[in-house]
Amino acid sequence: MVFSDEINWTTFDFIIMGVLLLAFGIGINTVLINLSTKQSRIIALTLMAVLFLLVRMELAVGVFEGPLTRN
Repeated sequence: MVFSDEINWTTFDFIIMGVLLLAFGIGINTVLINLSTKQSRIIALTLMAVLFLLVRMELAVGVFEGPLTRN
């Protein structure tokens, strides 16, 4: 899927994002079902959201310059 010269998503990109969203959704469901106190739910969901955003940013633009972004 090519919107412009700057954006070039492959099938692999869509699969990775789908897996990431699926895991995030399953994690949210698991937290809401298994944790009993409101405070523990808020902490767990906040940590999950931060982790999701960090992984998404790393995959999108390489914020941390990890092993996947080195030349």
